[in-house]
Amino acid sequence: MRPRRQRPALLCGPSTSPLGANGRVRQAPTAHRLSRLRLRRDEIEQLLLVYTLIDNPIHCFQCKGVVDPKRLALSESQVDAVAGWQRVFAGLYELWLDSGEYEAWAKEQLLRRDGEVNIKGIAASAALSETRPTFYWWFHFDDDPTPASCPWCSRSVTPAVRHGRVQCNSCRIVI
Repeated sequence: MRPRRQRPALLCGPSTSPLGANGRVRQAPTAHRLSRLRLRRDEIEQLLLVYTLIDNPIHCFQCKGVVDPKRLALSESQVDAVAGWQRVFAGLYELWLDSGEYEAWAKEQLLRRDGEVNIKGIAASAALSETRPTFYWWFHFDDDPTPASCPWCSRSVTPAVRHGRVQCNSCRIVI
């Protein structure tokens, strides 16, 4: 068995739970806010839905900084879609990070096109896109080859503009 993967340093906040007490997306802890992230609501042109082991998966596409959901005036259905995806993704990601007997299964689920986690992720990204165009960060392990096609639509991907390795602009997926 391989040694356990190290968790990213982002776990330094007061809570490692991805959801608030009511099971919904929480505002990022103050420790995770950086001065460059204090953007005005109208300055955020695009969003990025990505799980980074912190309380809020909604990020600015340009700088990858955490965006306070309150600043976006999200509807309850948008918040529910994001929280539902985050619960599933966090559970699978934690199993994969643990490098135990469920590692391979969890990775398979995180990569499955027809898996619940990615169906919910695409739906949450579409819900957020009603507010701002939103890219979905598709799970990819750095040791694996870079995909040549989009995992959702199977079309060719282009080099990533800001984050990740490649992206599909049609599906708004970053890998």
